[in-house]
Amino acid sequence: MKKRNIILLAFAIISIFLIGCNIIEKKFISASTLTSLSDTIEVENYSVDIRESTLYENYILTKYTVETLDKSPLPENTVTLNVILHSNNSNHKPLDNYIIKESFISDYKKEFLTINFLNTPKGYSFDVTYEVKLKDIKKQKKLYSDGKSKLKKSTNTNNGYHILNNKVNINNINIDTKSLLIKNNYSLLNFTTENGNFIQDDYIIRVKSVNFEDIFFINPIGESNSFYVPITYKDGEIDFNNLEINLVNVNTNEKALIYKSNT
Repeated sequence: MKKRNIILLAFAIISIFLIGCNIIEKKFISASTLTSLSDTIEVENYSVDIRESTLYENYILTKYTVETLDKSPLPENTVTLNVILHSNNSNHKPLDNYIIKESFISDYKKEFLTINFLNTPKGYSFDVTYEVKLKDIKKQKKLYSDGKSKLKKSTNTNNGYHILNNKVNINNINIDTKSLLIKNNYSLLNFTTENGNFIQDDYIIRVKSVNFEDIFFINPIGESNSFYVPITYKDGEIDFNNLEINLVNVNTNEKALIYKSNT
């Protein structure tokens, strides 16, 4: 973390010149299918409202809010929302949960955007379960408990999801860029490496679009050779028809093109 802070400070100086268990079980039908759940679960003094949940090719993206019922200030650590896979052929499998964005709507209400990555073979059928926990409290509420859903490959760019599968090489490291999700105020890049010696602290992602330029850190997904990069910005800052994303070595400044619009 100390190295990351030094890197961030260095690039920030450069950038001065740049503008820039209540359980809810849900069956997903296909990748890139947006499902508005609007399911509210109350646990003691907390209410959790799952607003949206989207299943993409290799991850689940969830937007939800947490608020206090008595409108008292929301503590930093309250309830947690986890994702579990369930199949007749396997046990419940918790997925690693990563927070992409979080922001206070008011003193007593907070919105979260989280991602849960899938590591399942093709054709694997499963149901998706949301688990809301407060300390040791777990209650169950099942929806769509019958049937199975299969993860299907989708190239639905109308939903902002781009399957890339582009291979690049930097410093003799082979990188396979899997997907890029582009939304109005955030994007999400996902890639894997064939080399086990990739150290994410030595690299950053640089995003350029007209008058916008910024850098973003790379995050590992568990103990795998997969990584994700949350890219955040304000509405209107990015021209998606003029967008370039590069992987940059912070030690040598060598770069490799990850994505360029209209290419």
